[in-house]
Amino acid sequence: MNKKILPVTPTQAASFTFYLCEKPSQIPSLAQALGATRQADGTYAATGVVISSASGHLLKLAIPEAYIGKGSWRMADLPIVPSTWIWQVSNRHHERLAKIGAYLKMADAVVIATDPDEEGEVIGRQILHALDYTGTVSRLWVSALNPVALSNSLQNLRPLSATDAYYHAGRVRHELDWLFGMNLSRAFSLRFDETIRIGRVKTCLLNELVKRDSEIADFKPVFHHTAHVVVGDARLEWQPRSNSLCDDADLLALSQTTHGTCLCTEFYTEALPPPLPYTLSALLADASDMGISLQNGYKAAQQLYECGAISYPRTSSTTMPAAGIAEFAAHHAIINTMEWCPAWLSEDAKQIFRLVELNGLMQMMGPATLKVRRLVFNFGGEIFSASDRWVEDANAAWMNFCLRNSYLTFVNNLKKSSFCLAENVQAAVQVVRKQTLPPEHFTEASLLRMMAQSGIGTEATRVETIGRLVTDEVAEFVAQSEYSSNNGTQSRAIRSTQSGRDLIHKLPYAVTGPAMEDRLQQALSAVRNGQADTSSHLLDASEWITFTIHKLIHNPIPFHF
Repeated sequence: MNKKILPVTPTQAASFTFYLCEKPSQIPSLAQALGATRQADGTYAATGVVISSASGHLLKLAIPEAYIGKGSWRMADLPIVPSTWIWQVSNRHHERLAKIGAYLKMADAVVIATDPDEEGEVIGRQILHALDYTGTVSRLWVSALNPVALSNSLQNLRPLSATDAYYHAGRVRHELDWLFGMNLSRAFSLRFDETIRIGRVKTCLLNELVKRDSEIADFKPVFHHTAHVVVGDARLEWQPRSNSLCDDADLLALSQTTHGTCLCTEFYTEALPPPLPYTLSALLADASDMGISLQNGYKAAQQLYECGAISYPRTSSTTMPAAGIAEFAAHHAIINTMEWCPAWLSEDAKQIFRLVELNGLMQMMGPATLKVRRLVFNFGGEIFSASDRWVEDANAAWMNFCLRNSYLTFVNNLKKSSFCLAENVQAAVQVVRKQTLPPEHFTEASLLRMMAQSGIGTEATRVETIGRLVTDEVAEFVAQSEYSSNNGTQSRAIRSTQSGRDLIHKLPYAVTGPAMEDRLQQALSAVRNGQADTSSHLLDASEWITFTIHKLIHNPIPFHF
């Protein structure tokens, strides 16, 4: 049904609902669902509808000078703890904010249509606060921008109160990060007479990077022995009685052993579930293993979401969507929301679409059924065992859709066998002298996986944080020719620079460790559970910062606390 287009301008009153998106690239999908078309000023409009957008974070927390005035940095001014937070708009965003304000003055109601997460909530609400909007506000919360999802969500707009916890959590994250970053960056810059940038996430991440690089640089190999014996088509590995890797004369004597006794022969099946449904970190890490950089993968995932091809990507959920779930705020794992990837998208986007598609097929097929043969033998008083696994085509299930062989590395090419070993066998034990290997340098993929497993950062910030380390010149990417990976992936290696190592060695563990993250997570947990008053958490962070700066001033270098 065609709708009459209204020539809406700030000087022309009209009855309409104003939809506020997060970015201009998100408008077309919503406009199509509402029957709106592009106007001369860049907005989209139809009868009773006007759609415009922010440009990400139009407003940010003000710099310290807004609270203490301009002048030289002084340790005496620290910590800076605002009693009332000031949000400011940058010069390049003044025109866009004014344009939104003009429409708000005419609108009968507003629908916040920013991303369905804490950051999206902060972006939308802070714009309304800054422009003193007091009218009716609803929330569009949609996990995908395809026509069906948009239509359903537009018919079920939620009251703003339904997303209060998201807003308060997003706001306290900004405020605590400001307290940590602004105060500690100034304090350590003054202490060491150089510019030092401290961030809750990036400093912790840099510390992990430096720690890994130091482990590699300081690595001293340890020699040890392993042993195995081949009996029939089975390779049985020695099971040491302790975790010691030292040389064992008794083990060396096993090389003369030729007689073994079977202690156990078992045949059974076990179910192997498919890889978990995709979170953003898992998706980008897999894409990075295929040679797509994290930055390009992140952009491609966003493009796929904005054109309605995949669901909301910045999710940490590994739960697949289920029909009939009424809870609008329940995010699910990333899924395809189109049957085909739009042809005009980049090759990176097409590969990521394919990864999501294959992951969805794996979930539909369910667990694979593995055949298992377990053997246990005694050779010379030492235990040797093997657990061989294989899968038959009829029981492969999700494995039929594996894109990469890494999913199958643990499955032997052993065929179905009725091979049953006699109680006593003749076979020679092979003893091999080996040495321990250093850990591998982080790649983009392994660093991202480590962040997800350790809870460092969020799905929305991890890629940006890795990039910021490189921008700040405390980390660097290593060319493929300089880097040899044992895991066969194409992901770029990333290492700390000398500047990064020097920085971490200057900082106390209180700053490089989990202290800041722990305080934030405590605050977020309380807010998400309904505690709107965050003053106690801000006070706790302020007291910790005060103590940290006090130790910095009065303790000699180096120091740890």
